[in-house]
Amino acid sequence: MCRQLLGVLALRANTTLATDWLVDALWPGSPPRSAESNLRSYLADIRRVLPGWLTSGPNGLVLRAAPDQLDVLAFCREIDLARGLSGAAAAASYGRALAYWRGPVLDGLPIPEAVRIEAQVLEDRRLDVTEDWCAARLEAGHDPDLINELQALVERAPLRERRWQLLMLAQYRSGRQADALAGFRRLQGILDDELGVEPSPQTIELHRRIQRGDPELASRSTVPRQLPSTGPHLVGRKSALDGLSDALPGVAVVSGMAGVGKTALAIHWARAAAAEYPDGCLYVDLRGYGPGQPVEPAEVLAGFLRAFGVTDQPTEVTELAARYRTELGGRRVLVVLDNARDVSQVRPLLPGTGGVLVTSRDALAGLVARDGAKRIDLDVLTRDDSLRLLQSMAAGVVEQDPAAADELVRLCGRLPLALCIVAELVVARSAGSLRGLVTGLTDEHLRLDRLTAGGDQATGVRSVFSWSVKSLPDGPAKAFGLLGAHPARDLALPAVAALLDADPFETADWLDALHRAHLVTVDGDRYGMHDLLRAYARDLTAPELQSAAIARLTSHYLRTASTAMDLLYPGEFDARPRVAAGLETRFSGIAEADDWFAAEIPALVAVAGLAAELTGPDTETDSAGLLADMVWRHMFVKGFGAEAMALHGSARRAAQARHDPAAEATAVKHLASTNYLNGDNQQARQLCEEALGLCRLAGDRIGEGGNLVNLGLMCWILGDPRAALEYQVAALAIQRELGNRLAEGHILLNIGLLDFVQGRTRKARSMYEAALVINREVGDPYGEYLTLDSLGSVLLRLGRSQEALDRHQASVAICHTLGSEPGQLSGRRALAVALTSLGRYDEAADHLRVVLEVMAATGHRELARALNDLANLDRARGDLLAASTHHDEAVALARQDSDRYLEVEILNDSALTLDARGNHERAMVCRATVQELAAEIGAYYELVRATRQGVVPAQ
Repeated sequence: MCRQLLGVLALRANTTLATDWLVDALWPGSPPRSAESNLRSYLADIRRVLPGWLTSGPNGLVLRAAPDQLDVLAFCREIDLARGLSGAAAAASYGRALAYWRGPVLDGLPIPEAVRIEAQVLEDRRLDVTEDWCAARLEAGHDPDLINELQALVERAPLRERRWQLLMLAQYRSGRQADALAGFRRLQGILDDELGVEPSPQTIELHRRIQRGDPELASRSTVPRQLPSTGPHLVGRKSALDGLSDALPGVAVVSGMAGVGKTALAIHWARAAAAEYPDGCLYVDLRGYGPGQPVEPAEVLAGFLRAFGVTDQPTEVTELAARYRTELGGRRVLVVLDNARDVSQVRPLLPGTGGVLVTSRDALAGLVARDGAKRIDLDVLTRDDSLRLLQSMAAGVVEQDPAAADELVRLCGRLPLALCIVAELVVARSAGSLRGLVTGLTDEHLRLDRLTAGGDQATGVRSVFSWSVKSLPDGPAKAFGLLGAHPARDLALPAVAALLDADPFETADWLDALHRAHLVTVDGDRYGMHDLLRAYARDLTAPELQSAAIARLTSHYLRTASTAMDLLYPGEFDARPRVAAGLETRFSGIAEADDWFAAEIPALVAVAGLAAELTGPDTETDSAGLLADMVWRHMFVKGFGAEAMALHGSARRAAQARHDPAAEATAVKHLASTNYLNGDNQQARQLCEEALGLCRLAGDRIGEGGNLVNLGLMCWILGDPRAALEYQVAALAIQRELGNRLAEGHILLNIGLLDFVQGRTRKARSMYEAALVINREVGDPYGEYLTLDSLGSVLLRLGRSQEALDRHQASVAICHTLGSEPGQLSGRRALAVALTSLGRYDEAADHLRVVLEVMAATGHRELARALNDLANLDRARGDLLAASTHHDEAVALARQDSDRYLEVEILNDSALTLDARGNHERAMVCRATVQELAAEIGAYYELVRATRQGVVPAQ
């Protein structure tokens, strides 16, 4: 009976229960006279076994328990945590929740009627959570046991339809469409036999989609699906499509001349095969042939990794490629590399698993010989397929004049791109009769002699383009010529309007006309152009008109970027270049401004690169430098490492072309920051020194102050705190002389950081508080969140844990508003440290669990620190063996990252754990290492810790 009472109390844990209610629960109907006496005896037994768990009050008694003390509470806690997660993280949390079940509720005991409903609710919740767990595993993918487990679950409870839905979906995503359909038929039979009903509408809809092979069903919200849309006019190509099916998974190369339909074939096949690649489809236009420079492999790898949620990335292409292969290892992902220049551009992008489909005008023989690629050489269409293509796009054209249609196919060289444009001309009737179009194309003034002789078909395409453009009204024709000046893959309507010097409504009409004529492509709200068309458009437009168009476009990007930056970083308003107001894009708020940057970063980088190419000694405005300086903070905060290197590299080239040392210093300063972001601290320091010299050469005091700050930070990171402090103090003097309050706040924060690591804790707090006043005075949320985070660390060291927690919570809230994911992650780690010091171990563990999952998955630079925080939490909870294990992992990572400050901190913490385990000898060795290393790098606080914690043996 005592065990039954304990079970009742556990089911109603943390709830006040009246004595009479407990008596009725244990002895329903007619309790014995000794019931209350027996109850007191049972309660006394429970208090002896579980001291402190039972508390009495005027209204009854309560079983007080925390989630880590009671399975039912831990189960509910893990469920609540899982509800806020997705994919693998949610699956892990659901799995932990189910692990608390070791049998039915109150296994082996009769369940009192008073708590029977609670027990049944728990059992039902267990069933629901089991299905939630399977759903999360299905979303995460890569679970070979899931189908077998779902099959067992449906056998156990065949009337729970959701289990059948999950099983059908899992089978479909694993390529077992027939099994999924058979499962539906079996469910139909069971429901009909047992209940006389049909499956639910949701199950019927799932069956319908599986039956038709819906490729979207194979995707998950967290899976990248980057394939662009494709038109319905792929004709023929059966042997090529079959060849791709035979070659993939693996590596396949589609090669052929420009305009032959390589991209159309690749996208058509990829979209049809998408269901076979449940883990995602990646796509990139490598711009191997076209305006501007081919896309660097590092830029592509950075984008692909971001598509899988990897934001903390290395900078070297070899490291990026290794990370990319690791991320895609074991996944079925299709990678489409369109318009490749050569083998060297493609090889770093091969993941080693899944399928890779490459298109190129080059044969890529090295890829075939060394990497085992299967090449499919795509030729022009056959005569019959060419006529079918014309017929499919312009119904009745072949029947109207078969001979003329045949001649048209010949004049177009059976090139799909040319045939599509001609078909549109016929549909629009802008070319007159079919025979008239043929006559025009054979005119020698259009230089079609080579095409009619079977020569250079690119020239023939040029002739077809000329007819297409001549048929346009003046506005769209002008737009076509100027669009060729744009260097990026695509652009949005406001950017097109700026390029054309036209209002958005007129621009939209012109673009619509160009789209109908197959002269531009549309993908969502962005407009692009085939590389041959762009090259032809450039040839139509005078260089001075192109230069003016690029100037307008750059001005548009400058104004719009300025508006976005003012919203995102208002505190730095006066620190950024200012541009004249104009018809820039307006934003409804921070989120929309952030989305604009996400879409336009490639265009900003491309425009800056072209502006740099056009810059000379007499160029009046340094557009590339202005644009780079305008957006550098956002590039840094969001972690656009590869793109920032390209942008600031263009800015430096432009400054050198203008012989402008001040502008070059700014570009070099941003390159230094980007190298720091990418983890190359030595190169960052070298660039800081170079930028400082350029500023002094130019007499630029503002730039000199900024570069002194950066140089000081790099000296601190590289273990030279004295030099670091000297540079910061010198920078502070300059900024106060200039009245730059924003920069003064940042420098005070830096000086506080140096004081903090050297043990001057109260002085550090004073510096941080002074910085915080300035942050808030100038409206600098970026500086404010960093300062609040630093203040939290100081207060924690001073033993004021609750105040520290308050500061860290405020810092995380600002990061959330700014959309800074790295800041939120670091902030949650700091929250865990503060919560540990307050004894709120479960909350600390919850934060660290999420932080470590993300950091481990992304290779985050603070992973070593987070592991050490977990070790300190383990020690606080008494799990000393786990603590030592996590300390060892953390110190290994710190040494791998050459972070010597963190290394000495971890070693000091590890010594505390070793002492707690009674291993004083190893603890003394740790502290000896700390004393030697801390003295070398100036980490005086850790040096004092090591000295006070233990005595180093005589040498």
